[in-house]
Amino acid sequence: FLFDGRPFRMARGRAARVRGGREGARLARAQLRGKQAIELVDRAGLLHHAGPLSPFGGLGISGILAHTSIRPRLRDFVVDRMREMARATYGLWGAEGLRYASVGSGELLFDLELLERIRAAGIYVSQVCLIDLQYKQPTAFTKQALREFADWQRATAQMSQEPPAEILVFGSIEDYKGVVQQGGRAAGCRLFLHCTARFQGDALREGAAEDSENLGCQALAPGGLLVRLTQDSVEAWLKGGLGSDDLDAIQDPLLSACTSTVADPETQFWLVSGP
Repeated sequence: FLFDGRPFRMARGRAARVRGGREGARLARAQLRGKQAIELVDRAGLLHHAGPLSPFGGLGISGILAHTSIRPRLRDFVVDRMREMARATYGLWGAEGLRYASVGSGELLFDLELLERIRAAGIYVSQVCLIDLQYKQPTAFTKQALREFADWQRATAQMSQEPPAEILVFGSIEDYKGVVQQGGRAAGCRLFLHCTARFQGDALREGAAEDSENLGCQALAPGGLLVRLTQDSVEAWLKGGLGSDDLDAIQDPLLSACTSTVADPETQFWLVSGP
């Protein structure tokens, strides 16, 4: 990591640290991209990628995102939207590529999977901003997850023969806000994911759910996508064109199905009980 954490740390990553060698990395990437079956195991209430030589065994998925009916629907909705946006935009956003931000990133396995599915759609990812309170004073486990995440970004870039994504790690929303203004280091976000739904009693890791729209307006480039997952619903908006701060709500069957599952009493009981 570079810098002291204010306003961000930069995670460089090293492909040589990725466990399993080249063949293991290729297999893991095929799993993340849905070309091979992926096995997840429950360890202490978190879902982890199975296998002693997993390149990212330190990453996990918790809370509602661990639900088998919610994670794939949300992932597929986002990937489909990104694919549509890229096709409608000259040159897949050109050399700038996709700038991604995730608030409430937590254990990072969902972000890792989502980014690989986006890359599999032919979209170059140029920047990843990770924002979570637990990154302000990270534990040894959090540092491992961030290191493995960064190492994987470097390894997958090598496999695709493209520049690695810049990874900026923030310990607060206020720090992130300071670099998303026009001309800022993290300006021009195209995909903004805000996950407030984690374990019961820890639902609002960083920022209230209603603040998503304000933060999305500040961070997103015109036409960018905001997705918010809470303990009650899954919602998404598109930012208006140049000079507009309007957010247009998206109606989609995958989102509706996610919200129905989230609101189901059985899901709420499952969330309290753990995966």
